Amino acid sequence: HAVWQLVLQHAKEDALFATNTSGIPINAIAQAFNEKDQERFFGLHFFNPPRIMKLVELIPTSHTKESIILDVKNFAQNVLGKGVIVVNDVPGFVANRVGTQTMNDIMYRAEQHKLSIVDVDALTGQAIGRPKTGTYALSDLVGLDIAVSVIKGVQQVPEETPYIHDVKIVNTLYEN
Repeated sequence: HAVWQLVLQHAKEDALFATNTSGIPINAIAQAFNEKDQERFFGLHFFNPPRIMKLVELIPTSHTKESIILDVKNFAQNVLGKGVIVVNDVPGFVANRVGTQTMNDIMYRAEQHKLSIVDVDALTGQAIGRPKTGTYALSDLVGLDIAVSVIKGVQQVPEETPYIHDVKIVNTLYEN
C-alpha cells in the first residue's frame, strides 16, 4: 500500500489508477485508496507478451465509476486494438482461471501417462491449432512462480478444487 500512497501524493485529481496483476485481488489493492480515489482504480490485466496477445481483462472494484470502466474499455479496444472483457474480481479472473485449469489438467494427465515434456508441448501447441508455445513452454514463459500462485488462488475457490491437481514436476521445479 505504501507505493500507492506515494503515487497518490503526486497524481492529478483526474488520474486513473490501474494494476496489471492476475494474482492479487483487485479489491485488496483498492484498500490502499480512500473511497473517492477508489472510483478511479481498477485492474487491467494484459497477457504476455502484450504486443502479441489481444485479450485484456478489465476488473473494476465495487467503487470504480461506470464512466471510467467504459472509457478504459473503449481506449483498450480502439487505441490499443485489444479485445476487452469486463470480469469480476475472483481468483485468476476468467482467462487465467480457465487457462490454469487447462494447463494443470494437461500436466497432471501427462504425468499419469508418463508423457515427456517435449511430447506434451508438441501435442498442445500448433498441432491442435494453438500458438507454437506448448503447455510446459507456456508455463515457463509465464513463470512457474506465477503459475503456482494462480493455481493456489484458484484452489481457494471450493467449486474449483476438484479440477486442480498436484503435479509433481511443477512442484519440484518450483521448489528448486
